[in-house]
Amino acid sequence: MSLAYAECPLDVRENLAAQYFVDAIRDEETQLSTRKETDTSVEALTMTTENRWSLSEIQKAQLEDPDIRPILKMKLNSADRPSWQEIARESPATKRYWALWDSLHLKDGVLYRKWESDDGNSCRWQLILPKSRIPEVLRETHDKTSGRHFGIMKTLRKTRERFYWDRLRADVEKWCRECQACGARKGPKTQQGKSVTGRTPAETFSDRTLRFPCDILFGSPRDTPSSPTNSEARLESVQASAREQVELSRERMKIRYDSRATDHHFKEGDLVWMYNPKRRRGLRPKLQQNWEGPYTVVKKLNDVCLQGTEVAQRQAKSHPHKSVSSLQSY
Repeated sequence: MSLAYAECPLDVRENLAAQYFVDAIRDEETQLSTRKETDTSVEALTMTTENRWSLSEIQKAQLEDPDIRPILKMKLNSADRPSWQEIARESPATKRYWALWDSLHLKDGVLYRKWESDDGNSCRWQLILPKSRIPEVLRETHDKTSGRHFGIMKTLRKTRERFYWDRLRADVEKWCRECQACGARKGPKTQQGKSVTGRTPAETFSDRTLRFPCDILFGSPRDTPSSPTNSEARLESVQASAREQVELSRERMKIRYDSRATDHHFKEGDLVWMYNPKRRRGLRPKLQQNWEGPYTVVKKLNDVCLQGTEVAQRQAKSHPHKSVSSLQSY
């Protein structure tokens, strides 16, 4: 039989309180010692682990890449664009980087590509990625937590937001098609939802791009913070652009629908078939007759709605109003 704490004698309550206080002190000392050991181990791990994505390591990897090295050396030596004669003997990938000379910039000795939006109100710094780092990046943006095995377009957009290299799209498509997990789990291609606005909800409502685990792993150059006035103006510009994209998408959908739409002009007295699918027990749907008739148009309510009467030898059966989309000429 157990007694409540308030029902215990005074001396028993004092002993219980003292014991509780001693146990609390012991627990706190244990937690402090454990925290110190953890901090020491984390510090030791930080000191001994090499950061493969530090600026010095990235610059070293870019200098070791045969396609990026000529451009990086020219950028380090001079800001002037070299002539075609100086670059003619280089690889095709180096020549394509040379064509982007005005968009390539150095930040702390590392080569980046400056991407600007169509309206010029926003820009993004894309790291020029060496070939040796491509598998690691694609593994993170597609296979792991940041990717979740999304399709080609989502993986491509996520990668382009942070990196750039020659033949980026081809590498992303090849990686996604050869993914073992995607091939084992994903079925035949189905119709996917369309991105109407062309922007993420975070960009539309908060003027910020969400950070992914790959941003913490690979790092990214920090943008210069803008004033509240500039941030508000940029947010209004993003929302206006989203509205324009919605309007363009609406027009494209209308054009696509109208291209396949059939305009029927039925008059009173015309004979028509009526589409009226029914399920009958014992028959497969493809063996059933989905069209009934003939029906006679007895009244035209408007351009899209008619009233008909079934033509039968024994009796006439009136049918409620039907849309012209479910009728065809007899």
